[in-house]
Amino acid sequence: MDAPKTDTDLYRLEVGAPVTDGSWNLMLWKADVDHVMDNFSLRQAMMKMQTNSKTRTEGARLVLDQTLNDTNDIALGIDVERNDWDATMFNGMALANEASLMWPGVERERVGVFVEGFHQIRANARLGAGVRYDRIEMDATRAGQRFTPMLGGMMSFTPAELYASAYGTDRVSANDDNVSGFMTGEWRFSPGQALEVTASHSARSPGVNERYVARKTMSGSWVGNPGLDVEKHNKLDVTLSGRAGNWHWRPSLWVDQVDDYVLRSESRYYNVDARLLGVEGEFGWSNGTWSTTSRFASVRGENRDDDQALSRIPPIQFNQTVAWTHQGHALAIEWQLARRQDRVYLEEDGGLDPATSPGYGVLNLSGSHPLMTNLSLTWAVDNVFDKTWARHVSKDNLSDEGVYRVNEPGRTVRAALTARW
Repeated sequence: MDAPKTDTDLYRLEVGAPVTDGSWNLMLWKADVDHVMDNFSLRQAMMKMQTNSKTRTEGARLVLDQTLNDTNDIALGIDVERNDWDATMFNGMALANEASLMWPGVERERVGVFVEGFHQIRANARLGAGVRYDRIEMDATRAGQRFTPMLGGMMSFTPAELYASAYGTDRVSANDDNVSGFMTGEWRFSPGQALEVTASHSARSPGVNERYVARKTMSGSWVGNPGLDVEKHNKLDVTLSGRAGNWHWRPSLWVDQVDDYVLRSESRYYNVDARLLGVEGEFGWSNGTWSTTSRFASVRGENRDDDQALSRIPPIQFNQTVAWTHQGHALAIEWQLARRQDRVYLEEDGGLDPATSPGYGVLNLSGSHPLMTNLSLTWAVDNVFDKTWARHVSKDNLSDEGVYRVNEPGRTVRAALTARW
């Protein structure tokens, strides 16, 4: 399906003030999104289908930062959030038939508390640690409501029946008690160089699609798993940063051992054990007017249960940027490169990768210019040479034809006037 229409209303209020030897900050937010997807606004379709979805999110976050003394800082806070998701797919000439309850009235409530602190043990060494607890409750309030995939058809289903058929469970609601934490240390062994090591454990509850999507067609289905366990990441990250004269650099290595990784396979969701390995780096030079920056990233993902590559792992990527700034004016040229990705989990084997993907190189230009005291112009030309290219980690097709890679836009010109007062 295509996405011809989205209406988004965002509201945010943030207030804060100094208190004792620190400050407090309160942020409130609300976001309402109405989204329409269909298969006929931008193309021809023999059978019309349209999915109307709405998302309602509201939350609050209160944080207190305090400096206890010359060597100790602490922060603690609480945040709450409520989400409501509802999406229905319609078909038929009048689009009046409820063909699937994609998000069957999913509600999610989260309450979290956290505390973290940092201690300067020596002039060139600093330690930090933190812990967070989240209570998450999810439910699908329309899981017992029936829908009819085919207009005039005799077969009807409920989301709860789809969950039971796919996974053999009558469970719909889910309650998660997630505990996360980290420990970090930074050692500055010269004025311009520092080594940072961070070990962390983080817990991620499955999302709305992973637990509750309920799509049924005559030739296939896409069904979430309410019985999924929480995804747990155990990560070690080592970073060496430095600066000398006009040069700076920041290489990084990390490994992430994931227990109960949420794997999507053949439009179903399962927990597996996985491992992610990453290498990242940045190297740059600047004299205040001219600058150049090189960035490199590589990730390897492995499903350890099946000794299989994970789907949708990006290939090796490299970005080269050259920029010029003078009296508020800025111009930049970016060369965006990616190697071909041939370590894949193919759709025909149950994965989400349609095929190996070719490498690409794309050139982008951008600039910003002050016009007067409170007015500025920004512009960009993406994909200057109008190349046909697609990211390996690309949007997938949700129709019955399977998964395919979606090309990025061709040459795109953007411009904006910004006023500040």
